[in-house]
Amino acid sequence: MEPSALLINFVNLGVPFLAYFAGIIIRKVALPGKDSPPLSKQLLLGIPVSLVIVAPTLAILKNTLTTDLGTYLLTVGVIMEHGMILTETALKHMKNLLKKA
Repeated sequence: MEPSALLINFVNLGVPFLAYFAGIIIRKVALPGKDSPPLSKQLLLGIPVSLVIVAPTLAILKNTLTTDLGTYLLTVGVIMEHGMILTETALKHMKNLLKKA
């Protein structure tokens, strides 16, 4: 029995975005940096950033779930890593720029 198209579409579209935001939460809870910004600000900045990071990879992930699970999981892992690193770093740099202005 094949999985439904709705389930495949949700996994293809939803899991990468969930992985990005899970990366933000993992970084904040498990590995907070010095002067780490609040989680709420990281999640708010994560919305537009996730569209820039995740949306282009959706084209790559379109067929990998059904044809190559390893590629799918690797790509989702990279997206999660971006969530862990990019958002907190961007907020710190923005905060420093506002202090200088």
